[in-house]
Amino acid sequence: MLEQTYPNPIKAGAQQQFLLHDKNVPRRVIVDPGQANLPLHPHPFREVYQSASGDYVAVGRLPTRNQFFNDGPVGATDPLHLAEFIRQGVEVISRALLDVPFEHTFILKKTKLTLDPLFERADDYAELDHFVVVPKSQVRRRGDGTAYAADGPFACMAEDQHIATYEGTVAFLQPEAYKSTRGGDDAPEYGDPQGWVEPLDPVCVGKRKIENVLIGAAARHEQGMTALLIPQARPPYFDRPLDHYPGMMMAEAARQLTVLMAYLNSDVLPDQVHVTSIEMDFKSFAELNTQPTLHAVATSKPAQWQDFKVTVKQADAVRASFAIQTRFVRQERGAR
Repeated sequence: MLEQTYPNPIKAGAQQQFLLHDKNVPRRVIVDPGQANLPLHPHPFREVYQSASGDYVAVGRLPTRNQFFNDGPVGATDPLHLAEFIRQGVEVISRALLDVPFEHTFILKKTKLTLDPLFERADDYAELDHFVVVPKSQVRRRGDGTAYAADGPFACMAEDQHIATYEGTVAFLQPEAYKSTRGGDDAPEYGDPQGWVEPLDPVCVGKRKIENVLIGAAARHEQGMTALLIPQARPPYFDRPLDHYPGMMMAEAARQLTVLMAYLNSDVLPDQVHVTSIEMDFKSFAELNTQPTLHAVATSKPAQWQDFKVTVKQADAVRASFAIQTRFVRQERGAR
C-alpha cells in the first residue's frame, strides 16, 4: 500500500529540518541571465526536511480557495491545482535539499497524477498540513554527486491520509543543455503568447470566472472536438519569463475541453465532471508564436465515468498528449 511505501513524515521524524526563509530559498525565481534571481509569487510550502528514512519532504498547505485553480465546483478537489502543488514541492526540495542551482531549468517529462478515492472534497483538508514526499532512492545524480533528475512515484499526504500519487520524471537542465534543447543560438526569446481567440463561457468548462477559461473556438467533428488554447500569459503559469507555453497550462486547457465534451455528449453538467487521474506526456516545447490546437476524443462511452484523450498540436507537430479519467458526480439541479 502507498501508506507503507511513504510513511507519515511526522512519525518518521527528521534528521535535517529547517525553515525555507532560514536558508534564503526564494519563493519563486526569475530565470534570466541578465538579472539576479528574484522571488515572485509565493509558493505554499513552509519548510522542507530529510526524514529519518532519508526521504525528502516539503511541508505546506494546499490553498482550497485559489482565484485561478479552485474556480470550480464548490469543495471539489482541483486535480491540476494538486498537480501544481506537488510539482512546486518537488522543485522546492530540489533547490533547498538537493542543491540544484537556480539557473538550472526545471522541466516535466511524462507524468501522471492519480487522486486517492477518499480524497473527494479539498475543503475537508484545508486546515491540515500537506506533505510532498520524494524518496531518496528516486533522485538521479551525476558522477560528481550533483542531482539532475528525480523519478516518481512521489506521494502527497494530508497529515496521515494519502491523497494522491504523482508518477513520472522531473529533470533539472543545466543552462547549456536547456539552450541546446531549444535550438542553440537560434533558441526563441522569452516573451508573451501571440494571437487572440475569444474564451468560451466559463460555465461550460466548469469555471466561474471568464479570466480562468483557457480555450476558445471550440468545434465538434466526427471523432470528437477541437479548440484553440487562448494565447495569454496567465499569471499562475507565466510567473517568470518563459520562451514556451507551460505544460501545466496545456494540461488545464485539456481538462476544460474534456469537461465541455462530457457536458455536450451526455446528461452531465460541467460542475459534475470530476477528474480522478490525468496522465501528461510532454513531447516537445509549444512555441509562443503559434496558437496550439487541442484535439479531444472520448476513449470510453459515458456512464458514471468517462475517459478522454487530448492531443495538443502546433501545425503538424505534437506538443503534448493527455489521458484524462473522469467521474460523473450527478446531483439534483440547484443542490450544492
